[in-house]
Amino acid sequence: MILTTHEIAYADENGQAHLSSFGQQVWDELVNGNDQVFLTLNGHFWPPGRAVMGNKAGNDVQIHITNYQNRYYGGAGMIRLYHFDLARDTIDVQTVAPWILGQPAGSLNLLQRQEIELTSDVDYFTIPLDLRQRFAGFDPIAVPCHARPGRSSSRERWRTGGSTATITAPSSLTASPSPTGQVTATTTPRSQCTVALSLRCGSPATTIRASRRRRACSSTAARTRYTAPTCRRFLMRR
Repeated sequence: MILTTHEIAYADENGQAHLSSFGQQVWDELVNGNDQVFLTLNGHFWPPGRAVMGNKAGNDVQIHITNYQNRYYGGAGMIRLYHFDLARDTIDVQTVAPWILGQPAGSLNLLQRQEIELTSDVDYFTIPLDLRQRFAGFDPIAVPCHARPGRSSSRERWRTGGSTATITAPSSLTASPSPTGQVTATTTPRSQCTVALSLRCGSPATTIRASRRRRACSSTAARTRYTAPTCRRFLMRR
């Protein structure tokens, strides 16, 4: 998550960002305890600057201030670009003035040429950031159903008609093949309603017949037909 706010940090003449008094409050009450925030952007103060702070989870949070209203022509429409390169695990940052770039090159004066792109350490830089590692805490390893009290394995495999069907089922699942090669899977959710699923593999067309008894135990039936070369995947909705 990227947090944008009017004020959170100011920068000294060396480009080092520091939290303002209001920014300290934002950090204490919002950013520090919410690990999903990895970057904050603000203006209000100038010159621009940046810093890296560690949150409660021990991860880095980038603090960036971007404000150019003190520069030529009130900033000349300067913008900050953040390019997320997932192949290199980096964020490439650059600062340009599209308004000046859109003018004929021969008409630019010296100040305008200097403002086309800013290349100081606080305006043009790269941040190493492995997003998978940074957000690993939000992608926990799923606990198999058989490890949960009162539930069976969440994944069962059957081989019928020369094809293998892999089914991920909700709640507790029991299954048994019939003499005709048909597989019937029954799951019992907390509401004690029953979902019966019939699967037939080995042919180009796979028919899924589903019936559900709701809390009132009134039976309903629905049929969904999927066409696939093999029975590799089934989408089950409770």
